[in-house]
Amino acid sequence: MEPVEGIVERIKTAATAEFAGSDPQVEWDEDLQKVVGVILWDGFGRMHHARRQTKLWTVLKKTLGKDAQWVSLILAYTPDEYNVMMAA
Repeated sequence: MEPVEGIVERIKTAATAEFAGSDPQVEWDEDLQKVVGVILWDGFGRMHHARRQTKLWTVLKKTLGKDAQWVSLILAYTPDEYNVMMAA
């Protein structure tokens, strides 16, 4: 159970607002007791991976404030990058 009610939905809403057309695939991991996942967005293709994470965490901190502590790892890929990785 999420310690902060609605945290996953808040992240999904913020991601789709900031990264129009994105596919946020995030969930609460019961073992870790944290949010994990990926955000797929074509716009990430124009960014270095470090820039993607900086932009993502800026959105998370703005949206979640102190509740950002409940996020473990959210990776940022283009759909093509993700598909290649999952096919390997």
